[in-house]
Amino acid sequence: MSFANLLTHAISVQRPTATTGVKKTYQTVATGIACLIQPLDDLAGAQTGSAYGKGFRCYAAIDANVLEGDQVTDQDGHKYGVRGLRKRPYGNYPYLDVLLGEDKRP
Repeated sequence: MSFANLLTHAISVQRPTATTGVKKTYQTVATGIACLIQPLDDLAGAQTGSAYGKGFRCYAAIDANVLEGDQVTDQDGHKYGVRGLRKRPYGNYPYLDVLLGEDKRP
């Protein structure tokens, strides 16, 4: 079984751009990145400072173009902010472990 077979979701990645004023703007840097998004359990959510039901973990290929501070959008249109990430480069299936927070901003 391949690690890629477990990645049943897809995300697009938007990176903040430099602007003037208060409004944040984003530029799309990648689309169609295969991943798996799972909700954090209550204990992990509390430890990361996430509100109940607002924290998620995303698993993707280790070379995915995702950075802390990016905004990701899944195939259903849900937006998440990238709060942290960790590369797991060991074992038979190296992967990127991404901590997401639900983003309700328009």
